[in-house]
Amino acid sequence: MTMRTVGQAPPYGSRLDEDRGKQTKREDVTAQPRLSPGRSLGFVGWGLPHRFHLKRRAAMFVVVGRDRAILGAQRECRPQRRMPGPGRVIVGRMRRILRWMIFSIGGVVGLLALAVLLGPTIRGWQMGLAIARFEKRPTESRAESLVELLQAHAGTDEQGNRALALLLRPNIVTRKSYAMGRPVTIAIERRFKLGFRSFQWKDESISVNGHPSIRYHGSGSLDHGIACLNVPGFYTQPGIYPVELSIHCSLGVERVSRGTALLRYLHDGLPWLVPEPAWQPARAYICDFTASSQVTVVAEGEAEKIKLVSSAQLDQSMRAAFSSRYLGIETGYSTPTGGRRVRGSAEICYENLPVAAAFSMIVRLPDGREIPQKGLWPRELFARAGRSGSFKLDPSNLASETPGRHTATLVLVPDPNLAYTDPAIKAIWNGTLEFPISFFVDANPPSR
Repeated sequence: MTMRTVGQAPPYGSRLDEDRGKQTKREDVTAQPRLSPGRSLGFVGWGLPHRFHLKRRAAMFVVVGRDRAILGAQRECRPQRRMPGPGRVIVGRMRRILRWMIFSIGGVVGLLALAVLLGPTIRGWQMGLAIARFEKRPTESRAESLVELLQAHAGTDEQGNRALALLLRPNIVTRKSYAMGRPVTIAIERRFKLGFRSFQWKDESISVNGHPSIRYHGSGSLDHGIACLNVPGFYTQPGIYPVELSIHCSLGVERVSRGTALLRYLHDGLPWLVPEPAWQPARAYICDFTASSQVTVVAEGEAEKIKLVSSAQLDQSMRAAFSSRYLGIETGYSTPTGGRRVRGSAEICYENLPVAAAFSMIVRLPDGREIPQKGLWPRELFARAGRSGSFKLDPSNLASETPGRHTATLVLVPDPNLAYTDPAIKAIWNGTLEFPISFFVDANPPSR
């Protein structure tokens, strides 16, 4: 019997070959490199002689070794992939980055082109929707949306003109009844605050029953506050009379973004540091429309009258709402003894009036003379409840021939007839206010 060690391939023609059956010829490793999974498994039976176990285990080791050789040959036959060098890795990364950048830039350019093509259409839709919403229910926020779209030059000219007409349409305030033989006045007031950041020009005019009444021209704010207008005609017969307002407005709105508005604000405060932004092209909006109302004229005894109200608490609140301060305004005038120049005036300020007020102003001199307010500045004062503002005394009322420093008293007297000018005022405070003032008269005014 031939001896062999475990793991050693058995010789050809041995009893192991006979036991394995029909295989008598060894397969060449390089001739048939196919690997059958079933042939790499060894089977050891139970209950067989120990000698038979050794033979089967040795055969299993031979098969495993042969299979490993076949696998090695297969690996050698496959083409080997070479690992890229550092240069190729960097070039590949750069190509991917460049491809990503090209795709990104192309996408951005495409979006910008789409926005340029579809932008006017989209803004026109926005303007149409904003107009429809405002017509359905006018509110302050919807008015601000229309103003923003007008400043952005959105929509067509027709849409812009219609939006401006809707924003400028006023409320017309009238009294319940007017007395025959007295002037009939109406009040127009803006419904909303139109906060345009910038417009280059404006031309606004209002006519009452075909007669020109007021006109605003130039630049500035569109918020003119309350305008009281006289209705043309002298009404001597009771009845109901129509009133028609014709309003024309042309507005050059500059296209100003919030950033440009901020730069202009900073330039106004720091002109040496922040340069002034350039003016942008303006777009003209033009609107013409009419607003109608009516007034009722009755006999004197049946007409609406102004009530005078007063109480200790109301008097204290009204006096606390007024204050005065000195103004160094100068003006010249002539007297029989030569030219004079007066310097000094007063500004009366009021804040959040508890009740409406209407005053006639009088300057009371130390000798007891009383001079009614006159001149180019407002001669009277009337304000609705809750209002704040100020008015100034015209220095020409302080004319005196005596040079030197003088003192006087500014007296505010309630005036129901003046309050009748504003139809929204139904009652006024029945109280008097006095403010001390001082001024200086120069006998030798400087020559011009």
